Amino acid sequence: SGRHPDPLLLMAIRTNAWRTLGFYPDHGPRLWEYPVVAKLIAEQLPIGSRLVDVGAGTTPLTPFLTSCGYVVDTVDPSPRQRNWPPQSDWNEWGFLDYGKEGLAHRSWNCTLDKLPAKAMFDGAFSVSVIEHMPAASRRDLMAECSARIRPGGVVVLTVDLIHGRDDLWNRNLGVEVEDPTFHGTFQDVVAEGAEVGLELFRDEIVRESGDDHVDIGLLAMRQTTVHQVQ
Repeated sequence: SGRHPDPLLLMAIRTNAWRTLGFYPDHGPRLWEYPVVAKLIAEQLPIGSRLVDVGAGTTPLTPFLTSCGYVVDTVDPSPRQRNWPPQSDWNEWGFLDYGKEGLAHRSWNCTLDKLPAKAMFDGAFSVSVIEHMPAASRRDLMAECSARIRPGGVVVLTVDLIHGRDDLWNRNLGVEVEDPTFHGTFQDVVAEGAEVGLELFRDEIVRESGDDHVDIGLLAMRQTTVHQVQ
């Protein structure tokens, strides 16, 4: 806790997680990511803003932000369905209907591009998701995030990086995603965001995050162009 940027916020999120989910990921980077993402959103967007958690899985962040007064939708296409009440074998993977339990506005068991065209948001966040996707799919998702965010809104992303390097983590459930030559780097994600109108206003890389294999990359971007959702 002595190294953490906001140990009190971490405690609040963990307390809320155990009350609502009975679960907090047993993974060192999440101790840093969730509070930092929550604080960024609170600094950039007023209470009542509409948010989308992209690739939510089983996360304490959506219930916490909902308890703070944000209107949060979750999007996750996972075929693995998790059913209430919380179970002792839960991990970060799988679709969970937060809306059903009043822990989100609505939960969508699909990809972001499958939402109705009228579904627009003030902000989007995604914790350790895009690095698990092939580069082409990642770029498509970045474009879709930009298209779904109102001008001036924010997109906050965290990514796992190969320890000691800026290369994106290239595995998904232990399986290599694609040829490392094509998978990309932290700087590639910054450039990909800029190409679709997401202007970087904060970036950070955290080394020695409590995991021997990964470091953490943080990107906070602002929507600067108007896109039409098809």
